[in-house]
Amino acid sequence: MKTVGNIDNEELLAKAIKAYLIEEMSYRDIERSIYGIDSPDRGGGYFIMEKFHKLGIKGNKKGRLKNKFIESEIEIADGQYRETLLKYKDELNKT
Repeated sequence: MKTVGNIDNEELLAKAIKAYLIEEMSYRDIERSIYGIDSPDRGGGYFIMEKFHKLGIKGNKKGRLKNKFIESEIEIADGQYRETLLKYKDELNKT
């Protein structure tokens, strides 16, 4: 099982961001499927949620890129969220 120490792994983080913004995956499911963290049904998902909040990705962003081009989102984004989108733009454009 992977540990919370992997939460900053760039490759995993890019997959997690894509799963949240495009695939509408929950924090808990991201922890389970991408990070291999045993995230409980009740009260799980806090590690990735905290990491996302530091990146400017809050709960209102879930699925935000499902039917939208990242370039359009970057145009209206600001602060840390915009910086995160710019950093992971290439990964988010992959299908």
